[in-house]
Amino acid sequence: MPDPDLDPLLCTYVIEETPPSDEWYAFEEGVALAGVMGAQWISEHVESPTEELNEWLSQGYRKHLRRAKTKDFDKLVDEVPGLILEGSYGRLFASVLHRKSTAPKTLNRLQLSGFKVSERRAKLPAAPLEIMVNESLSMSFGKAAVAAAHAAQNIFLKYHSEPTPSFDNWINHGFSATASQGLVEPSSVQYAQVEDFGLTEVPAGSITALAQLR
Repeated sequence: MPDPDLDPLLCTYVIEETPPSDEWYAFEEGVALAGVMGAQWISEHVESPTEELNEWLSQGYRKHLRRAKTKDFDKLVDEVPGLILEGSYGRLFASVLHRKSTAPKTLNRLQLSGFKVSERRAKLPAAPLEIMVNESLSMSFGKAAVAAAHAAQNIFLKYHSEPTPSFDNWINHGFSATASQGLVEPSSVQYAQVEDFGLTEVPAGSITALAQLR
């Protein structure tokens, strides 16, 4: 069972406004960005692993996501080292590995309350990595996003020491990913899935997400 105090943060800010086109990316783009972020994060740390990172990896990559308003988000990224990705409707931040017991107060004040997921589906462009979130589990946006990040990290760790042409293509495209909701059944032989510990929202052993290389 993972240590609940050892927790890297994925934090998203979603701009709630009228979309500039017919394509609505609130859920799918946010989840896809989390997948890209997860892969970028692990790729930057795995080559020079710390004792804390090895502990985190051995415990199943526990993580969570919180929502921030613009002012809080800007303050957070000023105070905490990490990575930032820009999307069409928001920005996603992944912090350095930290323990929640020593996390900055700015981080602990953030929350996901009030986030609404549109039932309309996005039409994301094809990408070298496809992430499928298990629709049957009816996960919240935060749960789905961290599952996607976990799936992307799983597939990176699975193939980075013995890369395939599809893996190299994914790296060369900046870990580009697309995401959707549906059944988590692979259509590629190069895939990795996430089995949940059952600490929040879903039963233990649930397959929350699957990532596959095209």
